[in-house]
Amino acid sequence: AYLYNNKNIFNDKDFSFLYFTSGSTGFPLGALKTKENIISEIEVLSSLLKKYEIKRVIVTVPFIHFYGSLMGIFYPLFNDIDIILKEHFLPNDLLDIIDENSLIVTTPLYIKSLNRINSSKDLSKSLFISSTAPLLSDDAKEFHEKFNSNILQIFGSTETGGIAYKFNDETFWTPLEKVSTTLNENNELKVKSDFISIIETKFLFFPFPIK
Repeated sequence: AYLYNNKNIFNDKDFSFLYFTSGSTGFPLGALKTKENIISEIEVLSSLLKKYEIKRVIVTVPFIHFYGSLMGIFYPLFNDIDIILKEHFLPNDLLDIIDENSLIVTTPLYIKSLNRINSSKDLSKSLFISSTAPLLSDDAKEFHEKFNSNILQIFGSTETGGIAYKFNDETFWTPLEKVSTTLNENNELKVKSDFISIIETKFLFFPFPIK
């Protein structure tokens, strides 16, 4: 569970984006974000990725997901980087498309799919970024050994934005810049950062049309 602590955002009512939580821990709710939320997180991630000299971003996740829009739209637009996407990326198709200095925005499920195919390729000059769910350390290690490429894992949520990161099968997470974390007496993670959104219960998500 998370406890959110960010006094500044609760005083800022200039909201620009509305996302819905995934509902994995309950009924989906609206997460309101400001431009400052987005820009602050993009600046931090851009600094983290600067040494990779990314020249294009290949997006395999939907933009309606916060992670998809953050890394698939906002990050490349903020850094004037080309965006490559199509309706469906099959694993072998993706391997053919990846050039040097590519950032591949993907998920643990896709990493596992790439591990299963017979084809291989030296992707040492590209970087994969994975989020939305835990990536098993064995899958991360297998991928790194098979493709000679690093995976940057982002731990976070729609509500909090990014919290921490690690590479490949590392054990420990490193908090992102501008993020501080502590545990309370109930062993719940307490997060303080510039990325946190307000959760608005008035915005409810309905999976089917309401008549």
